[in-house]
Amino acid sequence: MTHGKLSIGAVLLAAGLAGACSSSKSSGTPGTAGATGAAGATGAAGATAGSTGAAGATAGSTGAAGATGAAGMAALVTPTDLATVAGCGNIRMVLQGGKIYYTSKMTGAVASIAVTGGTPTPIAMTQNKPNPIATDGTTVFWGNDGDKTVMKQALTAGATASTFVPAPTAADPMNINNVNALLVDGATLYIGRGYDTYKIPTAGGTMTQLSHSPDADLGIPGAFATDGTHLYQAEIGHNAITRESVDGMQNGLLEDGTTHAALAPDRIAVSRSGLVTDAIAISGSYVVWANNNGIEDHKKDESQFASTLTLIANSAEFSSLSGFVISGTKIYMGESDSSEVEVVNLNLTPTMGSDTPTATVIATKQTVPAEFLADDTNIYFTTIEKDGTCKIKKIAK
Repeated sequence: MTHGKLSIGAVLLAAGLAGACSSSKSSGTPGTAGATGAAGATGAAGATAGSTGAAGATAGSTGAAGATGAAGMAALVTPTDLATVAGCGNIRMVLQGGKIYYTSKMTGAVASIAVTGGTPTPIAMTQNKPNPIATDGTTVFWGNDGDKTVMKQALTAGATASTFVPAPTAADPMNINNVNALLVDGATLYIGRGYDTYKIPTAGGTMTQLSHSPDADLGIPGAFATDGTHLYQAEIGHNAITRESVDGMQNGLLEDGTTHAALAPDRIAVSRSGLVTDAIAISGSYVVWANNNGIEDHKKDESQFASTLTLIANSAEFSSLSGFVISGTKIYMGESDSSEVEVVNLNLTPTMGSDTPTATVIATKQTVPAEFLADDTNIYFTTIEKDGTCKIKKIAK
């Protein structure tokens, strides 16, 4: 599961709720053979086939297949609005048990909305700039930028918010000790605060430090994914993808490729100048992220020195991405400059160069689509509207 951004303003509105505070193209249903364009009958990435002319222009005898591919393209879809947030700043979301839990940094609220729609449910109010959020289905955790704490609240009637991890006691003159990343895996909560990562049982107990970004890197964890053995992170500032072992025994390989240092994260990919820092995923033996106008991957168990990262997909307009999620055999993504939501077949080891798959547009006029989530039925994302409101939306897969 991966993550993308959004915040809730002074008033949250959805399905008639007011005053509850808390956050030209046709496109087909891509098939399995988008790269060849030959399987037009399966609706295989019709936009890609059309742009490359793979089925019609290059093989007159198979022109019928190309025409079938075009016919298999569906009209652009209109996303369904789940929640509207006035005065938005930054919303963060997590999906669990048929509900989206989200924070509203501008209004200080934490809330949930059912994926089927309806009225949002306030969870906690008057929080100090809540930002990242995670849940195990019984308790919600979030980080407050305003006081650098990790908060929690049980999902039971009458429960109230309490401090789960207090703010650091050390001075913070550079104001970098915000909690920027949270992830629940089983009975463990992973925390990214400042240049460090930690873990703590969701039931409470002793917090264990897992990593510290070296002074030369100054990487701030922005999003997490885990395979149960390692924790992978997209780093703010350092613009890198790194990992550390979840047993607390991290001994990372430094930039020189030979020196190890206690708690230093292993460097998987660095200098990703357009890195989307709040979205990362694990798929098979690869770690996947968004950088500039493309989706990239790298062997998750190899350092930047052991293998080469790969560009596995391009955005439809070849402009900057704002978020993504992997669901099944597809990658869903948002393209910020063109305000589009797009989809592309997941291929972790494609041919490089001109054969790299290009995404197909499935929705337009979606301003800064981000914070992508997915379940078996839908994808979910956030937008920032021209009037300054934010929306949580869904599209059927």
